[in-house]
Amino acid sequence: MKEVLYNIQNTNGKFIHYQLKGCIPPRKESTPQPSTTVHVAFSAVLTHIISLGELQEIKYDKVLLNIGSGYDARHGHFTSPVNGVYLLSSSTFKNHLADNLYVEMVKNGVQLVANEAPTTEYNAGSHTVVIQMNKGDMVWVRHYKTKTLTNVYGTPTTPVTSFAGVLLFEI
Repeated sequence: MKEVLYNIQNTNGKFIHYQLKGCIPPRKESTPQPSTTVHVAFSAVLTHIISLGELQEIKYDKVLLNIGSGYDARHGHFTSPVNGVYLLSSSTFKNHLADNLYVEMVKNGVQLVANEAPTTEYNAGSHTVVIQMNKGDMVWVRHYKTKTLTNVYGTPTTPVTSFAGVLLFEI
């Protein structure tokens, strides 16, 4: 323990000296502790045109980022590696070769949000949601209408169809 000396001026103008022993513990050198914060973020794009049938998933084939290894390009699914609140976003562009754009983002097979663009022209739609996910929950984007065909557009040089997400915080 350190000794601390205080000089305090009394009402007569004289300094009174106080000595306090053992009032301040010695300074400990701190060792940086490893962070326990989990980081999860992914981003993937479609680099070719695909025709989607009923309930068919979009498999975003070019992975730009996959911190936490939650995105599976083989199936087009994001699986939550930890319980938390996530921001998820998708953008889908259709070409003129199909009648309509009908896509939805689903969590464990249940619709979260949907886009409809009933037109024969080029068109786009997007979703952004903030949702709670438990470890192992899955989210993906898929075609959701029956008896229709949707052509989803993407090229290697113009990846206009995308899927991304980030863990905002653990719960």
